[in-house]
Amino acid sequence: MGPRKTPRMPRLDVSFNSISKVEPGVCTELAKLSSLSLQHNEVRDISSTFIYCHNMSSLFLGHNRLVVDPPSNPFFLLKFLTVLDVSENGLKSAQLGVEPQLKKLRNLNVSHNSINEVKKETLRFLVGSNLHVLNFSRNPLQTFEDGCFKDVNFEVLILDYCPLGPAGVANLTAQLQDSTVKILYLKAVSLNIVDKWTFQGLNYSMLQRLYISNNGLTTVEGNSFSWLRHLEYLDLSNNCLSAISDTMFEGLKSLQHLNLRNATEQLNALTEQTFASLATSPLLYLDLSHMGITMLEPRAMSHFPVLRWLNLGLNRIKHNFQGPEFKGLNNISDIYLSYNPRISLSNGAFSSTPTLKRLMLSHTHLNNLYAFPFNLPNLTHLDLSHNNMDNLADGMFNSLQSLKVLLLSHNNLARLWKHNNLPHGPVFFLRGLAKLEELQLQSNGFDEIPLQAFAGLSHLKNLDLSLNLLNILPDGVFAPLSSIRHLDLHKNQFTAVERNVFASVILQLMELSLAKNPFDCTCDSLSWFVEWLRNESRVKIDGLHSDYRCKTPLQYFKFMVLPCSPSSPNLNPIEHLWDVFLICTIVVSAFVVLALLFHLEGWRLEYWATVLSHRMLGCDQLLPKKSVVEQNEAAPRYRFDAFVINAQKDGHWIAQNVEPLEEGGGLRLYLEGRDEVGGDFKLDAIAQAMRESRRILVVVTRSLFKDTWCRNFTVLQALHRAIEQSREAVILVFLEDIPDHELYVKLNIRAAMFPRRCVLHWPQDPNQFCIVFFLCMYMVLNSYH
Repeated sequence: MGPRKTPRMPRLDVSFNSISKVEPGVCTELAKLSSLSLQHNEVRDISSTFIYCHNMSSLFLGHNRLVVDPPSNPFFLLKFLTVLDVSENGLKSAQLGVEPQLKKLRNLNVSHNSINEVKKETLRFLVGSNLHVLNFSRNPLQTFEDGCFKDVNFEVLILDYCPLGPAGVANLTAQLQDSTVKILYLKAVSLNIVDKWTFQGLNYSMLQRLYISNNGLTTVEGNSFSWLRHLEYLDLSNNCLSAISDTMFEGLKSLQHLNLRNATEQLNALTEQTFASLATSPLLYLDLSHMGITMLEPRAMSHFPVLRWLNLGLNRIKHNFQGPEFKGLNNISDIYLSYNPRISLSNGAFSSTPTLKRLMLSHTHLNNLYAFPFNLPNLTHLDLSHNNMDNLADGMFNSLQSLKVLLLSHNNLARLWKHNNLPHGPVFFLRGLAKLEELQLQSNGFDEIPLQAFAGLSHLKNLDLSLNLLNILPDGVFAPLSSIRHLDLHKNQFTAVERNVFASVILQLMELSLAKNPFDCTCDSLSWFVEWLRNESRVKIDGLHSDYRCKTPLQYFKFMVLPCSPSSPNLNPIEHLWDVFLICTIVVSAFVVLALLFHLEGWRLEYWATVLSHRMLGCDQLLPKKSVVEQNEAAPRYRFDAFVINAQKDGHWIAQNVEPLEEGGGLRLYLEGRDEVGGDFKLDAIAQAMRESRRILVVVTRSLFKDTWCRNFTVLQALHRAIEQSREAVILVFLEDIPDHELYVKLNIRAAMFPRRCVLHWPQDPNQFCIVFFLCMYMVLNSYH
């Protein structure tokens, strides 16, 4: 890669090429170059490549074939380099120099190499630099020499997918005792057991985050993390813990975030002692999802007075919550209980969590909420979707004075809004939600809505009633929704859009969806709505030109609704969709048939086209123009029965199997080299011999494909002989099993072009079938065509 005169170019990306060398003059010509990407190339030597790259700040050399000679210090002059990537180069060592350099380097990536140890001198070149991220992931690392990290400053150390094992982790932490590391990644490092000495080396470190997920971890001994006094984030997800002891997390006095997602599937019941070791931790976030929890005993969460976020989803909880289970969660704001087999709530289930703001209870088979469990004045988000609930009490959500989002989709609440609902008529379960801004009621089977269903919802902005059975709505049902902005009614049973129902709300909308409803396009029922659609440009209407179609009357079935006009008694659709469908189907089918025809029989069409062009244009590349006498002769006269075309390497087969036919069979054959007359021009001699031969015998082998003379002249002349005279004029003798497509690619002919009796195959067992082969060849050579 040489220089180009583009001095103002700040970034250059030449990745995914075949560059093997970069000239030093590149940075001389590109004076402003600050970022260079050479990833996925074949660069090897960089000893003098970057001597003029004084302004370089980012250098990406991943996925090359680098051979780094540390004494040459190839990066020494890159004073302003902040990012260096030498990953996927097969490097045996991370030593990129011998003298201190790269003072401003922030990110060094040596992942995906073949580094199996970090020696004392490996990182000496980083002494004095202010490194932020040091990435050693996906290397076969197992050994760290004493002092290998001494005087090297970095905050993030990534060792994911390195086969360290328990001994290697202990060795690593011992070398990090005086380091500045704050974040340590140890994902998938074969750490199957953590004992009390594993992290002893980090006793005096300032480590704040530790990731040890995906390790198949089975045992964590008590007090194993007591050395990590400053740890704030601990990730133990996706492991195989056999149990959680009451001293497992002892000593984590700064822990704020604990991720135990899928850490074990044998936790079963949460008791008051399960997390007793976290009593002194200021925990704010706790993820207990996918842990096989079946129930919560009273005061199971009593050790988390400042906890704000709790995830208990994706477990096997079958429990009736009474209230004591969450006792102690004095500062909780989010509880996630979704995706559990069966949860039921008694009155006062959340009486211990008055600060709760978000509660997720979807996919929990929650049903028959006769009581009032939601005495939560600060709750702003409630998800009760996908529970198949069929009963809610009148004014059940009265106490939720701050609720802004209510998700009730995919339930079975249709009965509650029926006018003949027993014993007291419709149930107004939305009563009291004065601050509600989003309401989702899709897929509940609603076929009617009472007039006062949305009374008091003056702050509602988003209303979703899609995927129901609504048809006729009472006049003014949406009148209380003075703040509505998004209304979704798609996939219902509306046949008309009545002015008295929608006029009061439609002018306030920003987005409206009535798509995929079975509209009645008599124009009387849709005239004002269509006129509004024509003139309205402010409201977003998805699928207006594709999903608003007529269902009735029959003559307008599947026509677009928009062409309907109040001044025209009949619909005049822009296009007849059925005709367009038929035309497109016919065109596509014809195209497919033609494509298949050309793919399967293209060679035959090409052959006949060639024959036709030769016959019409009079082209004859084999025979010269005949004299008048020759044209008047009744039958041609031949000196030879066959002209034999073969590769030089097949000469022994000709000598053993073809030449004896002249003596025993009385045939006259022309063999190149044997029957040529000295002094004649070779091309003229061959052409004359072919004219004087009744047939042309082509011995087909893969050696013939490599014979330039035969492929470019004699076989081509034989092809023209077959085209001009007769397909029976050429006989193909296959000594090898050669597919037809390969024959076409190499010689531009196919076996299927010739009659079956003119295509012969040398038998695999000549001792048994050679007589039949010679008999067939003899009969073809002696026959007339």
